[in-house]
Amino acid sequence: MTDSAKQFPLVTVAVVSYEQENDLYGCLDSVLMQDYPNLELLLCDDGSRSFDSAKIREYVDAHKRTNLQNFGLYHRSENGGTVFNCNAAVSNASGEIVKILAADDRLYAPDTISLIATQFREHPALILAGRGCCYLRDGTHTEQYYPTGNEILRMKGADPDEMLRLLCTRPWSCILAPAAAFRKDVFSETGLFDTSYRYLEDWPFWIKASAMGIPIHICEQVFVWYRFGGVSSLQEKSGAAATVQRTFLQECRQVLTREGIPRMKSTGGPWCVLQCRLSIDILHMREVRALDWAGWPRFRRFRYLLEHLPALLYQKILGAIGNSKYLPWKFALPFLLAGCLFAAIWAAFGPGVWKSLCGGAAIVCGAAAAGYFLANGILCAVNSWLRLKFDAK
Repeated sequence: MTDSAKQFPLVTVAVVSYEQENDLYGCLDSVLMQDYPNLELLLCDDGSRSFDSAKIREYVDAHKRTNLQNFGLYHRSENGGTVFNCNAAVSNASGEIVKILAADDRLYAPDTISLIATQFREHPALILAGRGCCYLRDGTHTEQYYPTGNEILRMKGADPDEMLRLLCTRPWSCILAPAAAFRKDVFSETGLFDTSYRYLEDWPFWIKASAMGIPIHICEQVFVWYRFGGVSSLQEKSGAAATVQRTFLQECRQVLTREGIPRMKSTGGPWCVLQCRLSIDILHMREVRALDWAGWPRFRRFRYLLEHLPALLYQKILGAIGNSKYLPWKFALPFLLAGCLFAAIWAAFGPGVWKSLCGGAAIVCGAAAAGYFLANGILCAVNSWLRLKFDAK
């Protein structure tokens, strides 16, 4: 191996696409403008009906630079799903480092691949995970970063066991797949992405790698513009898009049921198992809210929220910690008002059953409000600790 190859190993950027012709060329541009000197570009299309291979080859030839060593184009006649397409991308990659990029996402800056290669050169990791910044369907860039700052802080320095617990006790993957990259050698140890799933390639892979003791190097650098509105985004959909999203969310529940609960029973303990079960419940709530909620009558909605209240509270707490925020005070207001009302009725009644019932109700409402304020106090302490940890770094 030459000194140049050692310093600048071949990096494969594999763009995976399906029915994304309108977004594809912007994605290709973000790859072709990279300043890294040793680059391979693959385009793996999963059976798009309108896919003009000749037009795409002509576009790449017209816009490529001298750093592009190879361009490969693979188009399937039938749709096999995200997992199958990602496996095809990895199998056809020649690079020592592999970066998979969805056709509706963009590399963040012209030096993104250089930054990824530098991270791999400086850290002996097989898997690298950075951050992504969200942009909307209309092209508007936001300042929403994933994972959030607090989530990055919790993952940085986590050993595989701790990473496994984080991956199995959240209703989302704490690692953003579009902002991840791999040494191709890792697939020799783990195998390719799990084909028992159709749309969910990343979450089962992170869990498997962590369970095998493979560290995942976490960095704060932003590697990708991540488009909000894909299959994993919580939006109301209909038709084929609704079917795809329902399947995706069911697969998310499946990975926690199949992988998360058994692993947490053996290594995490009862609290981790409870968190995993609550996360499964939250994923079911996501499915209902995105795909069924609009057609439900109000009473059914109210009953559903009451039945899933623990999961709803857990979701709010996770979101508050992740975003350095606190639970909205409006959630405590009904308990405070109800407690005051029951206390007033209790004071007005003489001794008897109604007085006892109202007194009990006032105590329950007061305890709920106190628990709410206690939860916010804990959130305040956690956020302050994470911020001190961040400042120390």
